[in-house]
Amino acid sequence: MTVLEHLTPEAVETVVRSHPRLSAAVAEIAGRTGLPEDVVRSHLTESLRESLERLGEAYVGHTTETITAIEGLRREIDAFYDRVLTGGDPNPSVEHLQDLFRQLHDKARDLSDPQTWANEQPATPVEPAHPPVEPVTPPVEPARAQDGPVDVADPTAEAPTLEPEPAAAAVERARAIETLRGHAREQVEAIEAEIRASDAASSATQQQIIDLNRELSRRGVDVALLRDPRYVERLSPELRALAERRADLIDENKARVLDRRQLGERAATWRRAVGSDLVARRYLELRRRTPDRAARQRSAAVAADILGVPNTELNPTRPDHIVPVLEVVGMDNFVLLPDDVALGILNDPAYIDHLNESANSSKSDWAWDDWPQWQNHGVDPILRADRIARSAEIRAEIRQRIQTAVSRLVGSGNLPPVVTP
Repeated sequence: MTVLEHLTPEAVETVVRSHPRLSAAVAEIAGRTGLPEDVVRSHLTESLRESLERLGEAYVGHTTETITAIEGLRREIDAFYDRVLTGGDPNPSVEHLQDLFRQLHDKARDLSDPQTWANEQPATPVEPAHPPVEPVTPPVEPARAQDGPVDVADPTAEAPTLEPEPAAAAVERARAIETLRGHAREQVEAIEAEIRASDAASSATQQQIIDLNRELSRRGVDVALLRDPRYVERLSPELRALAERRADLIDENKARVLDRRQLGERAATWRRAVGSDLVARRYLELRRRTPDRAARQRSAAVAADILGVPNTELNPTRPDHIVPVLEVVGMDNFVLLPDDVALGILNDPAYIDHLNESANSSKSDWAWDDWPQWQNHGVDPILRADRIARSAEIRAEIRQRIQTAVSRLVGSGNLPPVVTP
């Protein structure tokens, strides 16, 4: 199996027929050689397909080799953690661990989609117009008994069967990673739109503050003293109302600045998921194991989900991560955590809600902040605001847990470099 197995001869022939330069080449070759165009086109089609097949096989080989190297490095890192946690290495070398992470980062960069990889390959030299004469190979004499065994293929022997699983797995992983990246890009775009809207709102509010400052100054108010409540109390009711409105607008902008900082952190997390194959592959490894069986049992036992939807056979209640798994895996240093620590965070009951299957499928890997179809599933705006606030708390808790866990593994003050693209 190759990444181009789905490319049929008919599809290649269609390209040869429709591409203007290839069509011109067919006509020119036919005119020079006297061969019918159909014969020339057939040879060109077969040649092109063989070239694409070789390219596909090379890509699969490259991807499989890179993934194998990454898995080997991760095993080395896991072994390092095990030695530290069990006390088997009382003086661990942080430099060695950091070197392993650097190698892991470099190898992760080698993973790319087929189109990007193909574009990076050196161009194949153009064949000369008149191919060189093939050297004549002398006939092979029959082997004599005293020569010993000769490695000659047996024409009656069945060809060995090549195992397709590694190539298929590599291609499937590549497709899954591209799917994840597409979702992560949507998240980045949604968050960036929120940041732009917040910036615009801040600019409008800032202009209102400037206008109020001018009006208050024109009417004899010392704007610099408005921080003093006693000064504000001595103002007339009309001026005091203007000063209080000004204070409210300043508080609004302060809140927006904090919101944008949190949005920036989330955008950085999702960008990491977009650009890092290591984050995407770690997600694929862990996603099968979260929510765990205990979480599923807890959800199956409740009478209704957090929306008040009854737990029924047609629409059963499922566990739902309050903060999406992909967002968590993309957080700084999460990919460095051993499986048990990583799953301990992802399967923490405090970070999982009960949500009916219909809403859970719709929400998928969206955060409560960004879930597009929340209104279609009977979500009360007050409850949504509560879950958004709870999501922000959980994000802060998880980031702290990650840094604490990594510091415990490698020593305080020796955090490994963040694995980012």
